[in-house]
Amino acid sequence: MSGPVYSSPEACEAAYYAALQAADHEAMMSVWADTDDVVCMHPAPGARPQVGVLSVMEGWLAVFARALDVRVEPLCLWRETDVELAVHVGEERIVRAGELMPSGVLHYCNSYRRFSEGWRMIGHLATPQAKPSPPLTPSTSQGLH
Repeated sequence: MSGPVYSSPEACEAAYYAALQAADHEAMMSVWADTDDVVCMHPAPGARPQVGVLSVMEGWLAVFARALDVRVEPLCLWRETDVELAVHVGEERIVRAGELMPSGVLHYCNSYRRFSEGWRMIGHLATPQAKPSPPLTPSTSQGLH
């Protein structure tokens, strides 16, 4: 793996959402582990899991080709981290251009693994939700159970 070194799962997640917002394919792929066991599932109807870095790369090319004019505001509601693995669960609030309030919400689960080169994303799953949840206090628990 080459590229930026993410010192924590949170730094990797911040880079993921920055790349998503900028529709920057190169930055997006620097977040992902370069392995055949990564998985990504976009919330499009009929979407199938993309397994392996090449499939994930093709999926993001298709997403960025749609040129969606939205802002994604992530809110991590729960996280668990140990020395090698982290899982974050939360909401991605979708705000359309010119609007102030979210017009849609996705639930997400992001998974990260620590490699010798730092943390990288190994999994992303997003699924639609009918409306935003009431505000919760994000958890910062440590240690997978």
